[in-house]
Amino acid sequence: MHSALEALPQTNEREIAEYERLHFLSAFLYWLALRVREIEGHKLDDFVRVEGVLWWRPEDTTFPDGHMKVPAEMEAAFARYTAHLSSRRVKLDRSVGQLPVLQSTLNFQPIGARRLHQILKSLFAQAAGRLPPGASLAREQLMHASAHWLRHTGIKAVASSGVSASETQGFARHAKFESTAPYLASESEEQAHQRVQTRKLPAGWLPD
Repeated sequence: MHSALEALPQTNEREIAEYERLHFLSAFLYWLALRVREIEGHKLDDFVRVEGVLWWRPEDTTFPDGHMKVPAEMEAAFARYTAHLSSRRVKLDRSVGQLPVLQSTLNFQPIGARRLHQILKSLFAQAAGRLPPGASLAREQLMHASAHWLRHTGIKAVASSGVSASETQGFARHAKFESTAPYLASESEEQAHQRVQTRKLPAGWLPD
């Protein structure tokens, strides 16, 4: 998908704005494994830096303690996007932090989940078209992908990175372990039960 993103045209200000927005949103949904409803209606000011550490701190009860530590890759994407917004020739009537996370590239007004899905579907379709002829399964997955697919892919990447099942569950913010289990390697019922009993908030994504 990265190659499809980088292949997007950037010949004028509007195309650059659309590219930068897509670069930011795809990183946001993937690196924090967010649900669309968890970012809809929020502003860039919901990213807060405390003692040098960047946090995503929306007023949302699905986030333990109300905030989530931002990984380095997402911090870089956030810095890039806010720098881009600050450099736009269009005069802003407010600070960058007051802009919505989901915004129009034309007038900075909020956009909703439906428009976000349309934006991402276009990228997924282009990514599918760049796959080799033999990658029929991957092509089909991309053609049916949605914003939630980025969350799913992000959780799957964390689960396969060697962290514990409880850390994966915390990162995904699943209320029940049964929702996390499909992302994990097969294990015995006894192992699964033990992991549920010892689950804790994951270091690195959530505060100590």
